[in-house]
Amino acid sequence: MNASKLGAGHIKRNAASIVTACVLAATISGCAMLGLGKAANPLVGDWNITVESALGTQQQVLSIHEGDEGLAGQINAANPDTGETTVVPISNVMLVEQAVTFDITFKFGENELAAKFAGVLDGDALTGEFVTDFGNGSVTGTRAMAE
Repeated sequence: MNASKLGAGHIKRNAASIVTACVLAATISGCAMLGLGKAANPLVGDWNITVESALGTQQQVLSIHEGDEGLAGQINAANPDTGETTVVPISNVMLVEQAVTFDITFKFGENELAAKFAGVLDGDALTGEFVTDFGNGSVTGTRAMAE
């Protein structure tokens, strides 16, 4: 009789362990399928950048997010004359190891100026330059801290 009680208790403990293991496995695989186990891209987020160019010094915010087709984003720049914020989309955003590149087209009234950004991500620092047909602009920036 004692042996059968010991056997039943042992079976219950094993069954509970098996159920726990199954729930844990289902949770882990579900997170993996949802991308929750995937490491965050270090470029994603907001960056306070300073651009030095022939137009002078400008403070801007570079925002990068993960889209359906990879990285995407925009630059928010305040117009020094009006104070209005202009939102300029960026495309072809790439991070390969620490090298950052993207394309952007600035608009000045009816004129457009295509530029390519080429830079380096180093932790919470971003440096590089905008390359255009009319000259380059240096860029320095730091990750904007969440408020």
